[in-house]
Amino acid sequence: MEHRHRRRSGLRRAGSTAVAAAGAMILVVGLSQLGTASPGTGTAQGTTAAAARPMENLGRGVVAVRSGESDVLVSWRLLGLDPENIGFNVYRATGDGDWSQINDDVLTDGTNFVDSGADLSQSNSYRVTPVVDGEEGEPSGAFTLDGDAADEPVVRVPLRDGGRIQFVWVGDLTGDGEYDYVIDRQTSPQSIEAYSSEGDFLWEADMGPNSTDQNNIEGGSARAGPPAGGRTAP
Repeated sequence: MEHRHRRRSGLRRAGSTAVAAAGAMILVVGLSQLGTASPGTGTAQGTTAAAARPMENLGRGVVAVRSGESDVLVSWRLLGLDPENIGFNVYRATGDGDWSQINDDVLTDGTNFVDSGADLSQSNSYRVTPVVDGEEGEPSGAFTLDGDAADEPVVRVPLRDGGRIQFVWVGDLTGDGEYDYVIDRQTSPQSIEAYSSEGDFLWEADMGPNSTDQNNIEGGSARAGPPAGGRTAP
C-alpha cells in the first residue's frame, strides 16, 4: 500500500463558482494548495497573546477529493493554537465498515495526505486525530467521499434553482465549527441564500429595493443624481 504525504504550504484558499449540472444548481468549491494557519508559539506568553485575539471556533475541516485513478487527497486544518509539535493520524472507514488508521507513522510535516489504498467504487469516510507528545486526542468530524466520485479538486454543494450567482462567502453559520456558504442571486431585487457545509438550505434574505438597480443604469431607488425631470443646483 502506498501513501504519499505532502508538505504544508501557505493558507487554505477556496475559489467558488456555480454551474448547472443534471438539471440542478451546484456550488463548486475549488481547493488550491492546502496548508495551515499559524500555530501558537508553545510558550505561555505566546499562547496567552493568541487567545486574546478574536478567533473562530473551528473544527479540523477535513475534506477528501479524488486525485487520480486510485488516489484520494485528504486535507485538514491546522488550528491557530495548536502546539508546534503536533502531529496527526488519518483514519478511513469504507462503506459501513470500521475506522482504521491508514498512515504508518504520525504525520508531522503537513496537513494533507494521499491515500492510495481506498476502494473508490464505495463511499469512503475520513477523519483525523491530533497527536501531541505521543498522546492521541479526540477524532475530528468526518468527511465522506462518495463512491465513483469524479476526479476533480473540488467539493460540490447542491443548491436550489434560481438566478445567476456571482459571489460566495464562507463562515460558520450553524455553530458546528465547519464553514457554511452564503451566495448572492443576481435577480431583481437581489437576494442572498445560505447553505450548510453539507448543502442543506438554511435561509434566504431579500436585499430590498436598493438592489433592484444595482448597476445604476436606469432610474430607481438606488439611482444617483436628481430625480427625473429635476434640476441640478447651480
